[in-house]
Amino acid sequence: MSVEIKHRNGGVSIVNDLSVLDDILEADRKFYAECDAFHAKMMELGVKAYRCNDGWVNREHNIVTFHPDDRTPGYYWGNRQLKSGDKIFLGNAGEGGKFAYIDYMVEKPKQCKIFPKR
Repeated sequence: MSVEIKHRNGGVSIVNDLSVLDDILEADRKFYAECDAFHAKMMELGVKAYRCNDGWVNREHNIVTFHPDDRTPGYYWGNRQLKSGDKIFLGNAGEGGKFAYIDYMVEKPKQCKIFPKR
């Protein structure tokens, strides 16, 4: 017998060894709690959007790309009303990161040129 765990981001895990099911559910609970706490903190600090340090962050040219579906608390969050001067964060719940401010926006895909924290 196996159990299918549906994650809130749309992913699915299948657990075949039920002796570890409680540990997996507890790990998921902790992970989502950390992501939710990170998201709440970013919103409290006035961050309009954040993105983990992935392939959509070009540090060499100071360009960050946001997508319409950036709605994963703790990793990807994109406010569609971004504009020059808005505060963003590059990083995620598990690795820390840096604050930045939007210099200007370019549409399709939605990108912003950033400058270091003031």
